[in-house]
Amino acid sequence: MSAARQAETELRAADRAARERAVREFDRPVVLEAGAGTGKTTTLVARVVTWAAGPGWERARERCVLESPNPEPERIARRVWGGLVMITFTEAAAAEMAARAGLALEALAAGDWGADSLTGVARDLLPEGEALGERAAALVEAVDQLQAQTIHGYCARLLRTHALSSGLHPSFEIDGEQERSEEVVREVVEGWLAELFGEGQRADAAEAEASRCLLRTGWGPESWVEAVLQGLGAGLDPAELEASGQASWDAGADLLDTELCAAAEALVGAVGAAFADFKASDKFACLLADTRALLAPELDRERRFELAGELVVARKGQLADLAKQDAKAAVTDALGPEGVALAARAAERLREQAKQVGKLDRELHLAGRRVLRALLERARERRRQLGVLTYDDLLTESVRLLAESPGGEVLTRVRADLDQLLVDEFQDTSRVQCELVRLLAFGRGERDAAAGGPGLFLVGDPKQSIYAFRGAELRAYQGFKDTLPGGEEVVSTLSVNYRSSQAVLDEVQRLVEPCMEAVPGLQPPFQPLIACEAPGAATRLPEALPAVEQWSAVGAEDPLSADAAVRLEAEAIAADLRRLADEGIALSDCAILLRSLPQVGLFVDALKRRGLPFTVGKDRSYFKRREVAEAVALLRSLVDPSDALSLAAFLRSSAVALPDLALGALLRSEFPRQAATWIGEGADVDAGVRHWVEHARRAAEADPLAAEAGLERLGDWWTSLDEGLRFLARWRERLEVLDVSRWLDGLRRELAFESGEATRFLGAYRAANLARLFDEIEREVEARGGDLLGVARRLQRLLNDDNERNDARPEGGGDPGVQLMSIHGSKGLGFRCVYLAQLQKGRNPGGAAAHGFQRVEGDAEGGWALKLFGAPSPQWCRTESEHERVEAAERVRLLYVAVTRAKGRLVLSSGWTKDLKAQAWEQADGLGHLIAQRLKFDPLADGREALPADDRGERQRDAAGVVWRRYST
Repeated sequence: MSAARQAETELRAADRAARERAVREFDRPVVLEAGAGTGKTTTLVARVVTWAAGPGWERARERCVLESPNPEPERIARRVWGGLVMITFTEAAAAEMAARAGLALEALAAGDWGADSLTGVARDLLPEGEALGERAAALVEAVDQLQAQTIHGYCARLLRTHALSSGLHPSFEIDGEQERSEEVVREVVEGWLAELFGEGQRADAAEAEASRCLLRTGWGPESWVEAVLQGLGAGLDPAELEASGQASWDAGADLLDTELCAAAEALVGAVGAAFADFKASDKFACLLADTRALLAPELDRERRFELAGELVVARKGQLADLAKQDAKAAVTDALGPEGVALAARAAERLREQAKQVGKLDRELHLAGRRVLRALLERARERRRQLGVLTYDDLLTESVRLLAESPGGEVLTRVRADLDQLLVDEFQDTSRVQCELVRLLAFGRGERDAAAGGPGLFLVGDPKQSIYAFRGAELRAYQGFKDTLPGGEEVVSTLSVNYRSSQAVLDEVQRLVEPCMEAVPGLQPPFQPLIACEAPGAATRLPEALPAVEQWSAVGAEDPLSADAAVRLEAEAIAADLRRLADEGIALSDCAILLRSLPQVGLFVDALKRRGLPFTVGKDRSYFKRREVAEAVALLRSLVDPSDALSLAAFLRSSAVALPDLALGALLRSEFPRQAATWIGEGADVDAGVRHWVEHARRAAEADPLAAEAGLERLGDWWTSLDEGLRFLARWRERLEVLDVSRWLDGLRRELAFESGEATRFLGAYRAANLARLFDEIEREVEARGGDLLGVARRLQRLLNDDNERNDARPEGGGDPGVQLMSIHGSKGLGFRCVYLAQLQKGRNPGGAAAHGFQRVEGDAEGGWALKLFGAPSPQWCRTESEHERVEAAERVRLLYVAVTRAKGRLVLSSGWTKDLKAQAWEQADGLGHLIAQRLKFDPLADGREALPADDRGERQRDAAGVVWRRYST
């Protein structure tokens, strides 16, 4: 047997053993590391069904017998579900788990062991015949008791059940999008400003001076609001900031100073002897002198930091040349080969250290620390009074409840009712989430652990940990796994993939394995995937269609601009999709995956030009949709007649479609002021409407630009203006006599916003957005005690702030057409054909964040690395390079997630752009650099089999069967 065949046989055997362990071991922890597409949900469901109808039923019956000698099956079923908690990453995943468990139990009740829903269930652990059918039927009837929920949902339920012990408001509100929190913080900041500068000036003198320091340096109240909101979201305790932070600053600065000196000594040691012989005027001799100056014994810390900042500016070129091993010949000759490598490491280290200390601003940071502490303290207390909790609060309060309740009473009761704890997507947990799971599974110490606890089943794939921006920490996952009883013996791996063809999986290994270098706590080892022995139909393709392709977009004259490269990619992908559609491949099973969505419009335009249906999945642009903005403008015009901007937006909307020439004439006149007074249908309203409609018509027709604007082609456009104005007056009056629910219902029916939008392109989605908006307005008004104006103002603020929210989805059916989404949004999904585009695209640098909060274990600054109002703490500077390493490792995992979405066909596309130098391709800051070993600037290099060219240009195939295409304008 060949080595490859032997390896495959071993992987399949290990996979079978892992699935067996998952459905058989219920009394000790089991960690299942499930590679992409390996059917983890199927395995989870099999474990739930096996437990519920087998060992779990027996345990529940024993407990019920203690209460009643002959318990009914329905009672036992409720006890089974009451002892099982399944935590998932999203609500959709929770609903899917519950639904699939229900289907499996229905098949079990019917004795249909051939059903797909029963795949993996341990039949020998279940009873036979009527007994099994009776159990399954009872479990189906009670399946609504199955606790499948997100971790935040579980915490909310826990806190409400133990409201008295938690000390929280008994009817607390979950502020998922931090809207209520923002209101609270703004109130606190306004009160703070009143104390600072209002009559009496009641603020503490030190806090007042710190506030003035922020204001003098350009950090106004809006930035205070942002800092407090981020601090609340990070779970920062005001007490951890101290009154001034001076002690923690000094401790961190001393460590940074030590590291700076060590870096300077390393560079002097690496180049000292060689550079000492250079002329005094030589820049490299000056670099040596400036570096030695940092080590002068008479320097204090602050002066050394100043000199380091000056050095990194004055000697930037020499440090960079040494770090890149690209110095002039005299330098390399003097150092020798080994010396060059040593100097490169030392120069890079010193450059990094000097850059970090140059960012320090003690006065600003400590002022920000003092102000943030005071505001954070007030905001936390005010939120607690109001009963407002964010998702992060749910986690921290739950951990506090379980860990600190007197005598461990709450934790004891919770664990006593818990038989099995299952956690899905465990690789995306944070430290506080890991602590919650640890408390539930093992209690607070040896006594709790000895008393027993639930069976623990963790499912995750560290290779798919891509949510660091949400607080997920791979180090937390690894640390939790390392402390489990049994260590690595409890960990199993799934490697048999049920999603993709072997050709796609081979490409996954070729692309990712060289990049996924295992580093404990930072990057897991790569685990190969092998296709199942009976792949699905979606993995099969028409004979002429390659399973894997590499595309390179070039211009008539290389290289392209960034936008031109993306446009060319978009056109090529749209043309290819047109061919697939003509060959009968369902476009709804095709996806275009992007690193981010700012340029998604270019791909949408290309698809539109070819008449291809599509949907932009996970496009969080609900508040940017025209139909939503227009509906909000209408609402503001009705409830706040003095709002001239909303009136103008309503008149420009599709409901009125007033030409710009006419709108400009109205806005330059007394019209907005008079229109604000129109209510009802009286003679004054009638006369006013007729006057201003005629005014608009005459002014527009008299405008010199009327002909150029094509005004005559619009017909009797003024009639829509007349109807729109009368509509506003009429519904303003009705608002005074109807309750809000009836008023909104009548408004929607008369204006017919939704039905009108439904006739437009992608109309079902537009109508769904409007339906959601009006439903939300009604709920908000009820929650706010009838304050429709307050709701309208809130919606306008969300529009102005570009608040992100997913589009609504129409009822019934799946998403039509090609799926366009970010790589993050594609996680958990699979598509027959996947186009991974914009591989040349790097990270969007954006602007440096003003505030940062990072909890650090065992540091000298009270547990936090902080960046406040643009001023980092020394600890933040010390950990910044670690942040970059974490981001770089996650980009590798992002590539893994992207390429494992493909079932049958994977296309990797890139463009050669002006800002990407040929020699720097492998250093490009994007996914492209991760596949540099496969995708070079010129993909048609020697050693590939020539294929007939097509309408996209040259084609070749390499030894692995990958087809390379180079296409251009």
